[in-house]
Amino acid sequence: HQIKGEGWRRLAKLKRFQGDDDRLEKQQASTEFKNAMNFVRHIENPDSLTFYFLSEMIVSDTTENLSSEKQIQFWEHFIENYPTSRFAEQAGLYLANLYFDTKNIDAALQELSKLRKSARSNITGKAYYLTGKIYYDQKKFDQAAEILKEFLLNIAVHPLRANAFGLLARIYENQGNFQTAAQFWSKLIEEYDYSPAAI
Repeated sequence: HQIKGEGWRRLAKLKRFQGDDDRLEKQQASTEFKNAMNFVRHIENPDSLTFYFLSEMIVSDTTENLSSEKQIQFWEHFIENYPTSRFAEQAGLYLANLYFDTKNIDAALQELSKLRKSARSNITGKAYYLTGKIYYDQKKFDQAAEILKEFLLNIAVHPLRANAFGLLARIYENQGNFQTAAQFWSKLIEEYDYSPAAI
């Protein structure tokens, strides 16, 4: 069941990449992972099965059936049971987003603080950016700028770098420092002219 679920999950990912409807494949993946969960105690890597099962059941389009509190419970339980899993950090990102969505800002910032220490630059970059965005939304512009600059200095390649330059430019505009804002807009356009953040 787990292998079939993985096959359906990858097919759904391919269809999504091609711009096609992937609902059938996601449903099949979800069904197979759900069936495989009956044997979770008997397999070599229960964390991967559990992560994919939760991802298909929680992160997919079926989330309207689960309350945010229940989703938080599931991801907290996953991290508690599999703290050394290669999926623990991704689960932490899901958890931080859920905390943010439920207005538990302190818990979101605490989770993101842990993730900024990750050895995986993709996870670290997302944690930096989301932290900066939270501070920006709270109008804590100095803290937001500090975190976003740290992100840009420490992570040379990341999909959210363009967004970070744009957010820094807006921060300095809000503070009335238009010269520094212009420098960040210029850097954004120079390096990421193809990005929606540069528009």
